[in-house]
Amino acid sequence: MKQVYRNLIFLCLFFFLVACLWHFCNLKVYLDLTMIKNNQHFLVAQIHNRPLFYGGLYIFIFFILTLSALPVTLTMATMGGFLFGSFAATIYSLSAILASSICAFKLSKKMFGNYVQEKYSQELYVFNMNFKKYGFYYLMLVRIVPIIPFFMVNLAAGLTHIDTKKFIVATILGALPIIGICSYLGSQCASLVVNW
Repeated sequence: MKQVYRNLIFLCLFFFLVACLWHFCNLKVYLDLTMIKNNQHFLVAQIHNRPLFYGGLYIFIFFILTLSALPVTLTMATMGGFLFGSFAATIYSLSAILASSICAFKLSKKMFGNYVQEKYSQELYVFNMNFKKYGFYYLMLVRIVPIIPFFMVNLAAGLTHIDTKKFIVATILGALPIIGICSYLGSQCASLVVNW
């Protein structure tokens, strides 16, 4: 019981720290597409010279931002398309989303999932039976329609009995369409800027 409260306090402090960094360090400026557009030629030249380094850096930044529960998934995927092209951006973005989703899922399951399932096993019996049968489809639908932030879906999935393999496959299949669309739109914006 005390472990759950410690985990909850740790999680609240983590989100508070992220919110402070987001607000006081003005991190939104670095995710502004206008700033990226103004520096596109420089950024594309740098990426062309060292594609693996900048691809890895993009994946790492995307991973940290999505793991920190910041609502930047669609913006980062569009920015990736703008900088790397649609195919590379889709692969990079999907890699970052998958890695952050697995980390958040595992943390949620370890910190709160087992406790919730043990404490409320009778109340969750019907839910668990339905989720065991249809959970893959629920998760995939929530990923396809990105109304609920990815991080919240990851945390909620960690509270259920869904298998890790099913979680990974549903995340890939559900996130791929929206990430692909955003990456394509970003690449089209890049071609418009270059031609303009």
